[in-house]
Amino acid sequence: MAGETGDSMNIGKLRHKIELQSYTTTPDAVGHPVKTWATHSTVWAWVRPMSGREVMNSQQPVGEITHKVTIRYNDTIAGTDRILFGTRYFYINFIGNYDERNVYMEIMCKEKL
Repeated sequence: MAGETGDSMNIGKLRHKIELQSYTTTPDAVGHPVKTWATHSTVWAWVRPMSGREVMNSQQPVGEITHKVTIRYNDTIAGTDRILFGTRYFYINFIGNYDERNVYMEIMCKEKL
């Protein structure tokens, strides 16, 4: 993604609003624990499908990574989280801190159909 992230990234590419969600346990009406997804952050992102070439270069089995999501650095995201993009869900396979500079993150995801 050289030239697309870091300090030189065009901020206008972060045009998709997404929600970062964690799997949590909350009590129901009678106090029993219920596992559910809860949004912990809403951020702007650049969501794009991976091309066949990018999938091959990532050395992941085909079908494991379907999308790349770029966001500003966010230390609240975990590999067990998922991304809600409109009505679509993306499960995180890898989170990269681009150039280890705490500016942008690249998240490799698999869309759940």
